Amino acid sequence: MLSRNIALKGLTGRYIPINTSKTCFRQFHVNSFLCRIAKGPYKGKNKKNETDTTKSTNPISFFEEPNSKNPRNRERKFVSRAGLFSPETDISDDIIAIKRNSALRFLFSKECEKRCNFVGVPTSFFTKHIRDFVFKSKNEKIPRLSIKSYRIALDRDGSDVGESLVMNSFFEYLATVSQNELPRFHKLRSICDLRNIHNFFPNARKLNRKIIMHVGPTNSGKTYQALKKLQEAKSGIYCSPLRLLAHEVYTRMNDSGKPCELITGEDRRPPTAGIMFKDEVTDSSGTAVIPMVSSTIEMVNVLRSFEVAVIDEIQMLQDTQRGFGWTTALLGLQASEIHLCGEETAVPIIKKIFSKTNEDVEVNVYERLSKLTVADSSIKENWKKVKEVIYGGLPPENRSKQAEIFNDPTSGYNVLVASDAVGMGLNLKIKRIIFESLKKFDGHSFRSLSVSQTKQIGGRAGRYNVGYDMGVVTTFKESEMPKLKSMMSAVPDHISAAGILPPTELLERISYSFPNEPLSSVATAFSDLASYTDEYFMCDIKGQRFTLDLIAHENLSLRQFYTFMYAPVSHRDETCVQMASRFAKFLASNTECRVCNVMNIPTASPKTKTELLFHFSNVFTDTEKAIECKNALEDLIQKGLK
Repeated sequence: MLSRNIALKGLTGRYIPINTSKTCFRQFHVNSFLCRIAKGPYKGKNKKNETDTTKSTNPISFFEEPNSKNPRNRERKFVSRAGLFSPETDISDDIIAIKRNSALRFLFSKECEKRCNFVGVPTSFFTKHIRDFVFKSKNEKIPRLSIKSYRIALDRDGSDVGESLVMNSFFEYLATVSQNELPRFHKLRSICDLRNIHNFFPNARKLNRKIIMHVGPTNSGKTYQALKKLQEAKSGIYCSPLRLLAHEVYTRMNDSGKPCELITGEDRRPPTAGIMFKDEVTDSSGTAVIPMVSSTIEMVNVLRSFEVAVIDEIQMLQDTQRGFGWTTALLGLQASEIHLCGEETAVPIIKKIFSKTNEDVEVNVYERLSKLTVADSSIKENWKKVKEVIYGGLPPENRSKQAEIFNDPTSGYNVLVASDAVGMGLNLKIKRIIFESLKKFDGHSFRSLSVSQTKQIGGRAGRYNVGYDMGVVTTFKESEMPKLKSMMSAVPDHISAAGILPPTELLERISYSFPNEPLSSVATAFSDLASYTDEYFMCDIKGQRFTLDLIAHENLSLRQFYTFMYAPVSHRDETCVQMASRFAKFLASNTECRVCNVMNIPTASPKTKTELLFHFSNVFTDTEKAIECKNALEDLIQKGLK
């Protein structure tokens, strides 16, 4: 049998110079489809913006800036140039304090003043309390800005955490010192109260749900056991972190004779033709429905009842971009049994969340089924040890076909180049994992992979019952081997909080208090004002604010604006941005929009179109043509990969 290896692209956007007669490995393919995460190296802060944000008050003396001869000052400069290191547990408390104190400088900026005025806090009031708040923060009197809490936030959010965390903590502090003052501020805070967020799902709260956790390392069979329960159920839903995984379960259920539909942001498919409905399943209105659903986590339907639900990769609830999807599914799914699959690190936070809903949690711990070892050395940057290649970072249909090629021992393709998404349960027959890098670009800077991410990815080596009794993990560079060995043997920290986003109904409600203001500013105000307990944190809304600004000039209803807000519009993809803008124009004018109005194959991807047409089918009427174009593009990609 062929020795099957995997080289993990380290999210740097660099071209991998592999020469092979079996693969047409063009740089165009890599740049277009492989690891489209980073557009370039992190360049640090904009000096002009730094100057602009400190005009209102000079905080230098108050922050006790060390002189240049002080070693602490040299350490500060080094941290500033190097960007964020991770995991933050490797950094001293002094460095964490420096980072936190630097974030506190935002309170002295014009932007902070503007955001305070926006929600009814006059300049005279907040400037009166800034120094006391900063003093308390530096002396560990503000819980969310303590060294311990700020370290956790940096681990989770990266270097971009400061502004939002400081503003939210500052507003919480102002609420305690303002008493009967600032009536508008307090009224807005009452709208943004998420301390009982579980009560936003009353139908789920009426059920006596059984919560069962299947936890353990990769390749331990935990997801297999949960899917068995799903397959035995009369009705059920699989909640996936990836479109490819949703597609895999969709295929699995239909192949086993269980009618299952696929629902993702860009694709909806009925059950495979010819499958008979053995038991009729109806919804609350008595209408017959397809028994099984395989869905990406953001597309989960919390309004429909199921017998069994499976939520995969539950540790993703700590993700700063997508964690809210897992939290929504946890709190809102109407299912008699909910099976959670993932890392053991998620057990404490899950128990804490469900203690508020009076739902018990059963925990099943699994051991790895095959052995896993770290190699003695790296491949020492020798590309000759990596030959035939197939691609990751593709549309789901293409990725599925590429996975089939990789898993086929007769295909002649022995190496898969992939992003870190390979760590999320993909059914791949992998013998060896090679980390091209132990860092990734998080959208703001390059950060080290966490212990959890490293173990998740590395654990994909060695698949039980597929001919590999042992998996091997190594690196591309010899210099990273000590770090890999340390991380693979380390125990990840427990997850401290789950991500949330403002419910749409509350965003609409607070919007009425700002009838003439941009909705992106309203969303920012909600994030600043929100009250929530320690089990939760507010997910990053920068992408959502970008989308709202993009379509701000269109005449849309609040509900339409907020539907667009959660559409997957990448601000780094110019084509995607242009198409989203065109869709908004058609929707605003209530004019029929056909595929030919917005794109020509293959110069533009129909991804965003297929996301929005499911929400606004009265305007985006050309559903069949959009899906036809999507399939044509996938065929073009597949041909280009041969």
